[in-house]
Amino acid sequence: MAEMKDNKKEPSFTYSTEKSVSKPITNNEKKSKFSDFFNFKNNQKKVAIAVIVSLLLIGLAYVLISVSTKEKSNVATLAENGIETVQPVKTEKKEIEKTDEETSKPSLWTRIKNWFTMPASDKKPSFDIARSKDGDLLITGRAKADTKVYILKDERDFAIETTDKNGEFVYIHKARLPEGNAKFSMYVTDEEGNKTFSEQDIIFSISYTQGKELAVLVGNNKPSKVLQAPANKYSSKFYLQNLDYDDDGEITFSGVAKTNAKLQIYVNNKLVASGYTKDKTEFVLSGEIDDFKEGEKYTVRVDMIMAEKDGKEIVCDRLTYKFAPSFFKGVGNSYIVKYGDNLWNISYSKYGKGSSYVVIFEGNKEQITNPDLIYPNQVFSVPNKDSEMYLDTRKKHYKE
Repeated sequence: MAEMKDNKKEPSFTYSTEKSVSKPITNNEKKSKFSDFFNFKNNQKKVAIAVIVSLLLIGLAYVLISVSTKEKSNVATLAENGIETVQPVKTEKKEIEKTDEETSKPSLWTRIKNWFTMPASDKKPSFDIARSKDGDLLITGRAKADTKVYILKDERDFAIETTDKNGEFVYIHKARLPEGNAKFSMYVTDEEGNKTFSEQDIIFSISYTQGKELAVLVGNNKPSKVLQAPANKYSSKFYLQNLDYDDDGEITFSGVAKTNAKLQIYVNNKLVASGYTKDKTEFVLSGEIDDFKEGEKYTVRVDMIMAEKDGKEIVCDRLTYKFAPSFFKGVGNSYIVKYGDNLWNISYSKYGKGSSYVVIFEGNKEQITNPDLIYPNQVFSVPNKDSEMYLDTRKKHYKE
C-alpha cells in the first residue's frame, strides 16, 4: 500500500504572473482529469457506493414489509366482520369503506383544531376533581384556554380563576367554610358578555370530621358521580340508579356498570330488558311489565355478564332491589340510594333544588325515620314537580 501511494501522481498547480493565452482543452485532457479525480479518492468512492446500495436495500425491505402488513391487516379486518377471503389483495371495497369512515369521523388533528377555534360560548366549562377537608376546598376543571372562570356557591358569586394554555384551572379555598351542604357551579363569558354555564354542578357535604366529607357531581340528567366519598363507603361501580315507568307497564332502567358488559334485567324473575354498556359505563334499557299495578311490590334483578364458558354465559355480578310503584297522572319515578347519597343531592338531581329534599322525605316516611340517615339500596318514590304532593309540601315548607 505504501508503494502504491508513492507511485501515485499528485496533481500540481502552478501560478504565473505572465499573461497566458487560453487554449481549448482537448477530449483527452478532459478524460485524464476526470480519471485522476476518481482515482484520487478510490476508497471513498467504494464506501459511498456501498452506503447508497445499503440504503436502497433497506428502503426496499421497508416497502415490502409495509405492503405485507397492510395486506394482513385487511384480511384480519375482513375476518372480524365475518367475511372470508383467500386473496388478501382485494382491497378496493375496503379502501372505499375506509374513505367513508374517514370522511364521517374527523381526524384527531381536526378535532383538536376545532376545539381551539371554537367560540367560548360553545365550549361549556366542566368540573374534574373536587375535594374538601376541614372546611377547605380543592376544585379543578376545564374551559377555553386563558379564560376567566366564575365559580358560584349556592347561586352567588364565590371566586374567579383563569385557565392556563391547556384550558385547565385549579382553585384552592383555604378559608374555612361552615359545615353543611353547598352547591357549586361555574360559568364563562364571551366577548359580548353572554354566560355559558357548566352542565353539571358539584354538591359538597362539608364536614370538620375527617372521613365524612362528600363531593358529588350532579345534573344534566346524567347519573350522579361521586368525586369524594366518605371513608370506606363508596366502592361500587355497578348499580341501578333510576326506574322510570308509567301505568301501562313501560319501564326504563338506568345505572352504571363496567364497560363492554352485557346486562340482563328481570322483574319478578321474568326477563324484561337486556343490552350492553359497550364503550361507556352508563346504561339505559327499556322493557315492559305485564299487569303493572301501583302499590304492588316488585323485585328487580340485574345480572352483569362479562364472559362465556363452554358456550354458557357467566354472571360476574348481580343486584337485587324491591320497589312499589307510585304514579302521578300515569307516570312515576323511583330512585335507588347508593353509597355517598344524601337527600339533599338526590333532591338537587331530580328537582334542581337541594331544599326540596323535604318532598322526598314526606313521600317515603315509611322508610326514612331520620332525614340524615338513609341507606344504600333503599328505593324511594320521587313525586313529579307538578304533583299536588310536591306543591303542597314545598308550600308547607316555605310557610314554616
